[in-house]
Amino acid sequence: MFLGIQILGILFALFMVYFTYLHFKRKEFGSLEFRIWIVLWLGLIFITIFPNSLDFLIKNVLSLQRPLDFFIICGFLFLVFITFLNYSTTKKNKRNIEKIVSAFAHKETKKSTVESNESSDEDKKESRDIEEAKEIKEEKGEFE
Repeated sequence: MFLGIQILGILFALFMVYFTYLHFKRKEFGSLEFRIWIVLWLGLIFITIFPNSLDFLIKNVLSLQRPLDFFIICGFLFLVFITFLNYSTTKKNKRNIEKIVSAFAHKETKKSTVESNESSDEDKKESRDIEEAKEIKEEKGEFE
């Protein structure tokens, strides 16, 4: 006979298997990621159905008194690992964004420099045209 918490654990794991499958079908998970997650969720189902299967590992190998102590330690280690992984990923993304923004700004600076050079050439040409027009008027005797 299953306890209520065991039924809840099995339902949760089955939902996560389905959710993992959906992500795999949407191509959000690769084949390796999909297999790793499936193994983890099936492991959760096994541990939920047979909680005494860990007693040898917990009591004899790790010398812990209760299985709950083992799960608390594993949870803490998992949270530390995820925190480190998030931090390193955030730093990597920050560097990548800085590179992209720097490249974009450099490209825009070159573009605006070329445009300003072209516009200054146009300004010079206009002023030369005006000077030539003044010279022609002076030669003809026309004054402004």
